[in-house]
Amino acid sequence: MATNVATQDDGRMNWSLSSDGILAYWEAAHDLHELVWVSRDGVVTPLEAIGGFYGGGLQNRYWALSPDERRVAVALGGGVDRDIWVLNIADGSRTNLTPWLGEDRAPLWLSDSTLAFLSERSGSGQRDLWSRRADAVDEPALIYDHFDNLSNALVGEDGWLVLRTSGGSIYGNAAILAVDPATGTEPSVIEGGQELWASNPALSPDGQWLAYNSEVPTTDGSESWDVFVRPFPSSDSRVVISDARGGQAPVWSHDGRELFYVTHDSTMVAASVATQPSFRVVARRDLFRVEEGLQWSVVSQPSVRADGTFLFMRARERTEARVVLVFGLFEELERRLPK
Repeated sequence: MATNVATQDDGRMNWSLSSDGILAYWEAAHDLHELVWVSRDGVVTPLEAIGGFYGGGLQNRYWALSPDERRVAVALGGGVDRDIWVLNIADGSRTNLTPWLGEDRAPLWLSDSTLAFLSERSGSGQRDLWSRRADAVDEPALIYDHFDNLSNALVGEDGWLVLRTSGGSIYGNAAILAVDPATGTEPSVIEGGQELWASNPALSPDGQWLAYNSEVPTTDGSESWDVFVRPFPSSDSRVVISDARGGQAPVWSHDGRELFYVTHDSTMVAASVATQPSFRVVARRDLFRVEEGLQWSVVSQPSVRADGTFLFMRARERTEARVVLVFGLFEELERRLPK
């Protein structure tokens, strides 16, 4: 309804509402984004049928490719009204999966026809884990009601949940948690919290290994991240995947033989791994430099096709600030609010 609303220096938003439901707001300048394929050698090809859209960018780095590679689920918007849209790659048609007021993020495909996602739909102010059909013909179903704010979630084939909390949670800094399906309640901390942050958990295709990136201490106090892998759900010791350049946002290949991540100098790396007799990195290969304007998804489900082509978001053009009028606001709010 109102996205990218400009704010004043004191934090107040520039908007006005009439008694008959006409909303006027000042929309800040922002970029038009598009989804693009990037080959293993760095060749960029736009998804032409989908075209450009607003509401992408660094605050909305949540998109996931469906298992059949025919659709993309992406979080668009900002502030209090971020929605998840399902976009058809072939014809560009789109479905709003979460047309209610509130922030929705981190889409995760459970199958070719069903998604899980984080949403404030419950009205508690916290993001819980929900599911819904990709065509939005059913009612959303609550998967997990968490007592702390979540920023990412994974659902394993055996029912295990992997959750990532936001900074400032009850666990301290951002932490990665696991929920046992046998108990389904109290999560255990896998990594992070307290002094150091952890983020971007990614389960291997067989569900036996968990990749993630974690903050590592430095002698000069600067921020540095490495990519690690540990057995799941075991709490055995972790293995460092990244080299001296560090790394973030790990994603598994479809066969589980490679782990992709982006280094601190913006290089996409493919780490070939072996699991027997123990987990180890066999080789690392620099694939391409992630050019300025290209953004990698922080959703921990593979945004990569079976042939190794990556799905990125790219800023295409910038729009100027403008005044936007929204008519029928009261009727739209009534339609969107949970009954």
